[in-house]
Amino acid sequence: MPKSVEIQIALNDLEFLKANQYQLCFARMVNGVYTVVWQSYSDYLQDNPFSWLPLYQLFGTNNFTANGGVVTMDTNSVSIAPGEQAVLDPDGNMEPAVTGGPADGITMINQYGPIHPGLTGLSTGPDGVERALPMFVAPLAIATGTDVLTPVERVRVWFQQNIGPSTTTNQDVSMAVELDLTAVDLVRTTYSQGN
Repeated sequence: MPKSVEIQIALNDLEFLKANQYQLCFARMVNGVYTVVWQSYSDYLQDNPFSWLPLYQLFGTNNFTANGGVVTMDTNSVSIAPGEQAVLDPDGNMEPAVTGGPADGITMINQYGPIHPGLTGLSTGPDGVERALPMFVAPLAIATGTDVLTPVERVRVWFQQNIGPSTTTNQDVSMAVELDLTAVDLVRTTYSQGN
């Protein structure tokens, strides 16, 4: 079942945000934190739908540059779902996912060495285009062994200048709102008078 949010923007705020080149940004919670701008849009309007499906790909990256770094996918990526696991072999090849691990988590079995696990997610933004982009990278590299990534149906929404998708972000984003879709499929909210 898809999850959807609708962001409505008051006309005066819309004019200000556009004139000052703000991006409408979305981030997805994984393991209790937000680490990557999943999507950002400059072509938003007064009513902005955003939706996603529980379709993921697991990858690894050698680097995580906090707050402003661009995520690179240094390994191949594989389609994976909660309750599945994939092996990153000693050569750095991500093998196809198989059943295993916690039912609500995505498990990486790391045989390669120090690496930052990451997830891409499939979403459709206000422009109606479906995209699969990085939505999470673990800030700390993991050693060989097992790591579990647990996506949560919560998104952070905010406006920010000079930022794009697949950019790392910090936990203290100014004027952000968190929308909880763990128990519902649709949430609507309004941005008005700067809030």
